[in-house]
Amino acid sequence: MTPLTICLIICVLTMISYVWGKLPMALTAMLSMVAFILTGCLDPKTALGYFGNTNGIMIVAMFVVAAGFTRTQFVKKCAASVNSIAKGSLMMVMLGYVLVTALLAQFIQSSVIVFGIMAPMMIASCEELNISPSKTLFPLSIVSIATISALPLGSGATQAAELNGYLEANGYTDFVVALTDPMKARLPMLIAVMIYCIFFATRFAPNAPVVKATGIESRKDNKEPLSPFKERAGYFVFILTTIALILQPQLKVETWVICLTGALSMVLFGVLTEREAIAAINWPMAFLFVGALSMGGALTETGAGEVIGGILAGFANRINNPYIIGFVFFIVPFLLTQVMMNRTVMIIFIPIAILACKAMGANPVGIIILVQAACLSSFMTPMATPAVPMCMASGGMMTSELAIRAPWVFAAVAPWSAIRNPDLDCPPPERIDPVVPYLFLFGENDWLCVDREKGQLEYHAAPDIAAFLENLMRIYQLDKAPRRYVCGEICYYVYQNAKGVPLLIVGTVKEMSHANYPRESWISYDEFMAKFSRRADGTLLYMGEPVI
Repeated sequence: MTPLTICLIICVLTMISYVWGKLPMALTAMLSMVAFILTGCLDPKTALGYFGNTNGIMIVAMFVVAAGFTRTQFVKKCAASVNSIAKGSLMMVMLGYVLVTALLAQFIQSSVIVFGIMAPMMIASCEELNISPSKTLFPLSIVSIATISALPLGSGATQAAELNGYLEANGYTDFVVALTDPMKARLPMLIAVMIYCIFFATRFAPNAPVVKATGIESRKDNKEPLSPFKERAGYFVFILTTIALILQPQLKVETWVICLTGALSMVLFGVLTEREAIAAINWPMAFLFVGALSMGGALTETGAGEVIGGILAGFANRINNPYIIGFVFFIVPFLLTQVMMNRTVMIIFIPIAILACKAMGANPVGIIILVQAACLSSFMTPMATPAVPMCMASGGMMTSELAIRAPWVFAAVAPWSAIRNPDLDCPPPERIDPVVPYLFLFGENDWLCVDREKGQLEYHAAPDIAAFLENLMRIYQLDKAPRRYVCGEICYYVYQNAKGVPLLIVGTVKEMSHANYPRESWISYDEFMAKFSRRADGTLLYMGEPVI
């Protein structure tokens, strides 16, 4: 049995275990990593290196930072403010709690913790206003789930870090998920969720519990308040850490260093004890993350990932529509996350999405954020995330109540926002100054660049690529009938201006994605780029003569 076959079998068994749910997900993840090592699918040193992954360190540290912040009186003060402005209006109650919950969800990465903090305060407010908690708790749970880390604040940085960890583990380091990328993709969904929960959700919620409500009650925190110094220290450390994460590119300090410094500061200033800091860390999630990285590494080392990516690349090449591809990568995780834990679906589909994009030569950032958005739409069944059964118990709701009241329309917002390419909305330039020569190289199998059935120009370029090239021909006044010559695996199309200067060369690689072979790369440089130079005043020269 080949390593590739063994790797696929282990992956399938791992997925079955996740679905089965009899074993803790962290245990399943660790067992799969051990299986990959013992069968030779994953190098032991590579596997151990995942425990030191900087993104994993950042995630663990942010748990401590968030715990220190929630140890302060911030949450209680927010609840008091909401109650003071409600004035008997249910809409005002929802407005206040939705805003506070969405804000808190930016600093705490767990929807269970967010819901567990806000639910007692919501229940207390409902009791004072003589409103059944069953009308408000499900909208509250939706907000706590769907808005988690949607903004680049606090734990929002861990979302980008986690996605970059997947990219790094799968050897796709040419692209980086910026701190603000998840926000750009999920912002339409965030707005839709908040509008629904404030103005519409309570109208469809039951007026009284369908079954006996149990679990969360309105209660006070039994912990003694922090001293004034520790209280202020908690605010200071959290705010400073958040600002440092936002300004990380300017500070030129590694993100994990900022988070670890914040976590240690919470203990150093006495906001948390050592025991409280250790207890705040979600260790199962940390091990789950490491196991997910090992699966991606095994898929890469055995070539299994290339097989999966090749299948999806073939599908993409036949469809040749990035929106359909994006829809598939959204709808499948979205449906599965309603019957599986969202974390499970995420760790399965993100590596597959990365490897598929790698095989296609495509930018994976939008697709993996799309998968993430689908997995954060997990609020329609009790299997989706632990926050849902907590809501069901506290609000006295049954699964059938969730099924008929869940806002499915949110799912339609996320895929559009995640895969929309803002570059397509930019008008083409009217002039390029200074003038620069262009060497455009792509493969016949690059689905983003080639459309063999409806493609334009001689080499079947995709419409957006053809539009760019034709606009360049117009600006530079190039001959639209190119000279053609073949060198090894690359066919070159040379576009010249009136002086015979080749300002644009398009190279297509036969039956492959874009690639540079050594001999062809040297010819591209020696016969094209090396012949250009500039004068001190910026004038572009070709073989010593002005281009224009």
